[in-house]
Amino acid sequence: MKIKRMAALCMCAAMTASFAACGGSGDSGPSEGGSDKGGKLSVMIWDNYQEPGLKEIKEL
Repeated sequence: MKIKRMAALCMCAAMTASFAACGGSGDSGPSEGGSDKGGKLSVMIWDNYQEPGLKEIKEL
């Protein structure tokens, strides 16, 4: 029983550390909600059922 508790505590600590590592407040994104209008977006789909919707979005 004590081994299970220690394993759970270690997993909890690992998850907490990973959340802290991913939640950085670095200034790497665009400021004030601006977007890069000159970029190109590539999308990969795995079935043909999504293609009409993607073409519709492309026209916007």
